[in-house]
Amino acid sequence: MALLSLTVEGQPDTIPGSAFAHVLVDSLLILGDVGKAITRRSASEIVWYLRDLKISSAAVTLVSRPTEEVGDPILQDISAAYVDGLRIAETGESLPPYFSDASLKHLSDMSKPLGREAGALIARTGNGVHPARVTSQTGRNLKKLRAPSSRAIGSATGALDLISLHGKPKFQVYDEVSNRPVTCIFSEGELDQIKAALSKRVTVNGTVVRNAKGQPIRIESPEIRILLDGPLLSRLVGIDPGFTGGMTLKEYMERVG
Repeated sequence: MALLSLTVEGQPDTIPGSAFAHVLVDSLLILGDVGKAITRRSASEIVWYLRDLKISSAAVTLVSRPTEEVGDPILQDISAAYVDGLRIAETGESLPPYFSDASLKHLSDMSKPLGREAGALIARTGNGVHPARVTSQTGRNLKKLRAPSSRAIGSATGALDLISLHGKPKFQVYDEVSNRPVTCIFSEGELDQIKAALSKRVTVNGTVVRNAKGQPIRIESPEIRILLDGPLLSRLVGIDPGFTGGMTLKEYMERVG
């Protein structure tokens, strides 16, 4: 069982209901997104229930129980990834792992009134260790972190999912190095090829657009290569620490990319 507590700081009658509603609704949407990224399963298979709701103090506790498909350790990982992601975004360190573009937008929207109209959001997992504090600074950080800073030929490797034809056709590949979904822009004539690669592990080559922290945020003019099933590079490195020639896995992937 995983517990997650969310509290908006402030005195009674001073916290806008809309701010607390954003925290609850956007948090559930982000949890679903993070859960899908970690389990590679439909978000509907993981349900978060209300354990406790205190309107007077703007606090809610959510609980998710293990199922045959998703065990307790995975649920703990999801709640921890959510809290860690909030903490990373508030510090401006980087874009948080597992958070898609949609989740980043939800987090940005949720943070706007925090620290201004309402107090900061305090998010804790069940063990209460390393809580996250979120204010409107999170939104400002995310705006900077999502801005392109450099372009270069490169690649990303991971599972391809979430094809979208709204606006510019795009799909996402979950980059195995950054543990983040990277948006890839493609032309409609490539749709059949993209659909054939859906849910498969692929390498996407193209022009990689990165933020100021060096994280890939999108790939333009992507070329897809479906990979055969096999061990992940991270597992090979664990078997043979000299596999990357002394470089970290991130450095190695950037060099070979």
